[in-house]
Amino acid sequence: MCHTALLDSKFVEFLVRTDEKMAEEIRAARCLLCGNALHLNSFPRKPHGVPPGWAIEPFTYRLSFDCSVCGKRHTPPSVRFLERRWYLAFAVILSCAVRQGLTDFRVKKLVEQFRVPRLTIERWCIWWQETFAKSVFFKTERGRFNPLRIKDEMLPLSLLLCFEDADLSSRLQGLLRFLAPLRKQR
Repeated sequence: MCHTALLDSKFVEFLVRTDEKMAEEIRAARCLLCGNALHLNSFPRKPHGVPPGWAIEPFTYRLSFDCSVCGKRHTPPSVRFLERRWYLAFAVILSCAVRQGLTDFRVKKLVEQFRVPRLTIERWCIWWQETFAKSVFFKTERGRFNPLRIKDEMLPLSLLLCFEDADLSSRLQGLLRFLAPLRKQR
């Protein structure tokens, strides 16, 4: 799996554009408590897993809004960030997807590309197989896929392969869109 070809400037554009679109939908819906307008109040992020040579700026903030009257925070779903993890969502997915049969060479490449320690990858794999696989979100949404293709012990790889797009970049984009509302539906 060649991450360099997969993660190019078009991929970054997809991440930023998709997050902005989801944020605009939240803003247009107005405050869930009182119905008033929402104002941009993004919060800073210290992203981990940004590949060398990438501009870090698109990953240094998380879009969010505050109500103009009651002050309630409204944080939209995101394809850039997976829940509250410090590492970018695609780094978490790709690191765990290649974990199936992880060789010393692949570990070295992942550490170079995303700067993710091996123990962190192992912790994420446990999260995918135990916490995510048993989550209400996944139990509810897994019906969208062929049940024979999803194996909990092979998550997130088996889920990534359920997206039938021609190339890996498109599959990853589909999986990121699928996972975006994860934080909201816990």
